[in-house]
Amino acid sequence: MDTWPLLQAALREGKKLVLPRIERRDIEWHAVTGLARGSDLTEGPFGILEPAPAAQRWRPMPGDEPVLWLIPGVGYDRCGTRLGHGAGYYDRALRGAQARRNSVGLAYSCQLVEIIPAAPWDWPVESVVTPDEWIVAANPSDRR
Repeated sequence: MDTWPLLQAALREGKKLVLPRIERRDIEWHAVTGLARGSDLTEGPFGILEPAPAAQRWRPMPGDEPVLWLIPGVGYDRCGTRLGHGAGYYDRALRGAQARRNSVGLAYSCQLVEIIPAAPWDWPVESVVTPDEWIVAANPSDRR
């Protein structure tokens, strides 16, 4: 999914934009104020643009303004179970942030499958958005 237009719109509207940065085997969240390659964003270990090392680190705190978590995945089912690439980066990061509400998996319709088996450490999303529909996951909080 191309999130670039959404990221640009968020900045234009004055929203705080926080993006993931891979640091060792974990995701750290960093606030960015722009999307310029080189100064704001650099290429990460998987060839994906991520916040530059100097970007301000961000951690969710109780009482923070509403946060919308946009989560990539290889596949999803209608219960919000997510299939990633197998390294657990997002599962650990979302668990650490206690991202229970407003977690949205971004997918194309062809990435929806009937069932994705879940392990106890897998972190489901609250909903999945495709170009064709918005799916509210069936009882995602029961599986955390």
